[in-house]
Amino acid sequence: MSAPSKRGPTRDNLLMKAMGADPPYRFDPEPPDQYHWVFNHATTSREVLKAWVKMNTVALGRHSPFCIDEHGRILGILDLMAATGWGRKYAEEVLRDAEKDGIIRRDPEIRSVGNGTHNAKVRRIWLCAKIKDAYARNATGDSKGVDGSSTTS
Repeated sequence: MSAPSKRGPTRDNLLMKAMGADPPYRFDPEPPDQYHWVFNHATTSREVLKAWVKMNTVALGRHSPFCIDEHGRILGILDLMAATGWGRKYAEEVLRDAEKDGIIRRDPEIRSVGNGTHNAKVRRIWLCAKIKDAYARNATGDSKGVDGSSTTS
């Protein structure tokens, strides 16, 4: 967890603020193998999405509140589909479910991004630092992914 700086906000604090966190900004580092393992081995699409978003926001070399690639290009649903093999309809369903729960958010408008040669229209996918029910367990004590499978045994 990043300690508050007496000389002003740290890079991590600025990132957490951009993701919607309230002060004092808390940030836990996570080893990359953790989210790469989840991305490749998770049993629910919700976990795969969360890992993909972490890989493209808070990962070393990214440090962005919204998904970007290693060159700083904004990533959107087409990039998620390419990484996961999901179809458009299913990717939209997974994103909507995660948005509903406040895990991620997307820009309401489509943005034009590109370098003039390769232009695309994309809605940024943001990692949320403040999630309403983050510390509340559901009535059964287990968590369910979009596909309905339990994430606890």
